[in-house]
Amino acid sequence: MANDQDVVTFERVLGGLVRHARLDRGAPAQALKPVMRRQPRSDMDCTQSDVYDVTAALRGDEPRELHFTVRLKYRSVSPAGETLKARLAEAIDINETHAQPFLLAVPTDSTGALDAAVLVQRISVLDGHGVTPAPVDLAQALLPVSPTADEKVLGAAGRLGSDAGQRVARWLREGGLPHWDCGPPDWSDAHSHRRPTEWLSHVRPEPAPGPLLLPAAATRIAPRQDHGLSDPMVPFWLAQLPHHRDVVLARD
Repeated sequence: MANDQDVVTFERVLGGLVRHARLDRGAPAQALKPVMRRQPRSDMDCTQSDVYDVTAALRGDEPRELHFTVRLKYRSVSPAGETLKARLAEAIDINETHAQPFLLAVPTDSTGALDAAVLVQRISVLDGHGVTPAPVDLAQALLPVSPTADEKVLGAAGRLGSDAGQRVARWLREGGLPHWDCGPPDWSDAHSHRRPTEWLSHVRPEPAPGPLLLPAAATRIAPRQDHGLSDPMVPFWLAQLPHHRDVVLARD
C-alpha cells in the first residue's frame, strides 16, 4: 500500500485478500494490523494504494474519511482509475458475501498479461463449485489475456459449460480485443510540428469489430474527449491492457 507503482505487488495483495478472507478472515485481519497504522496519501484519481480500503473492510475497521468511494464520488476519474475503483469495490463485496474463492484477473506476468491456459483453468474451478464470476473481475480477466493458438487450450475453453466459460472460449477463439490503427497513414507528415492536443481528434475512437465487450471492460475503449490527465502515466494503466499499449497511450 506504500508503493502504488508496483503492479505485481498490488495484484498479489488484492488476490490474497480475497482468498484469505474466505479461508480464515480472523487470521489475516490480525496479521494486517501493523500495516494499517498509517493511511496512504490520497490522490485525485483511484490508485493501487486504495487497496488500503479493501484491507480495512476485511478487518472490520471503520472506513477512513478519504475512502476511495467517497473521495472519487464527484470527481472526474481516468478510465483506468474507474476500472480500478470498480475492481476494489467489487473485491470488498466479494469478501463480504464470500461469493467467489479467488479472482480470475490476477495476472501471470509482470506486464499485467494473463496466460490463457491459466484463465481457462480458473474458470473451470469456479464452474466446478457452481460459482458465477463477478462481472468486473471477468471483464478485467478478458482484456489482458494473452492470445493463443494452442488447440489444447482452445479445446478446454470450448468444453466449459458456464456462460462465463463460453464467453472466455469465444474471446480466445476470436483473438480477443482486436488491434486497430491509432492514426491516419499521413500521421507523421501532417502533425510533425503540432502539439499533441491539436491532433487528438484524429485518434480513432472505436476499436475494430471483435468479440462483444462486457460493460466494465468497454469503459476503457469507449470514446471520451472531455477528460485530460494531469499526472504522468502510471504502471497499472498500462497493465490493464498489456497487449494494446498503443491504445492506452492514444486513449489517455
